[in-house]
Amino acid sequence: MAELHFSRKLPQAIALSVLFLVVGRVGASAQGTVIEMAAECFGADPALQPLCLEGALALQAARGGVGLAAASLGTPVPGSTSTLGRRLGSSPRLALSVRGGLAHADMPDPRTGGVDKRTFSALPVEVGVTVGVLNGFALLPTVGGIFSLDLLGSATLVGLSDSAGFDGSIEGLGYGVRLGLLRESFTLPGVSVSVVRRSMTQASWGRADADRVNLTFKPTATSVRAVAGKDFLAVGVLGGWGWERYSGSTTLTVRQTVGGLVRTGQASSGVFTSDRQLYFGGFSYTFLVLQVSAEVGYATGWADTLGRPAGGNDP
Repeated sequence: MAELHFSRKLPQAIALSVLFLVVGRVGASAQGTVIEMAAECFGADPALQPLCLEGALALQAARGGVGLAAASLGTPVPGSTSTLGRRLGSSPRLALSVRGGLAHADMPDPRTGGVDKRTFSALPVEVGVTVGVLNGFALLPTVGGIFSLDLLGSATLVGLSDSAGFDGSIEGLGYGVRLGLLRESFTLPGVSVSVVRRSMTQASWGRADADRVNLTFKPTATSVRAVAGKDFLAVGVLGGWGWERYSGSTTLTVRQTVGGLVRTGQASSGVFTSDRQLYFGGFSYTFLVLQVSAEVGYATGWADTLGRPAGGNDP
């Protein structure tokens, strides 16, 4: 069997390039707000202001729920807290993963004309690949993997229900890096942090002519994860913290009949972003070279908007 070897400098250069690219994109996003989207939507027509505000809140919540499903609530590599590192002879380690999930999200329902909310579900399926490129260094025989590095890649499909108002499923690709702070050993847990960016195809919710509001968005999720975990024989436990930013092109369209006249409003933005934190934990079981894991998490809500509580409009 032939084995492919890489020079040490090439994977280091690739890994650092991806790291700078991902981190640079995190810092480069401008902040657009719900208020700015609503203001552009109603323009000089105050009669559209309430509907535009509810539509902007619905856009934030729908995109956040879909983005959360695409990014997942847990670790970037299912059931894994330590980086892979490299084999003897400097060839990289490789791991493949398949993940399925379920995300429930609440959003305002602007079709009702009030402040009602609806709940929708998103079903993501992700195929991922992890490549270990840097081993890091060791302080002691059982204290190693410091500043080790993995490259991460993924392809994701998110199923969205027509009955919930969405116009079909979306798919996308992701890339990122995982930095090891401590590789798991007999005495110490594995600790790592990661940054992953996922870009999805366009999602659409509602129809302006029939539902009064139409939302379209291309979710881009930038995800940061910090995770620690330890295996106890074949069973592993893990827990962690995360931060996410949802961005991408968005369009809000509203249509309302006032005094017998049909009035319309629209807003489009490429800088409308929203951030949130999340917390997660999980278990894993290892069968020789195969690992099965389950993770669950909780995502925090959005900030209030003009006295309109957003807490109920959040996954």
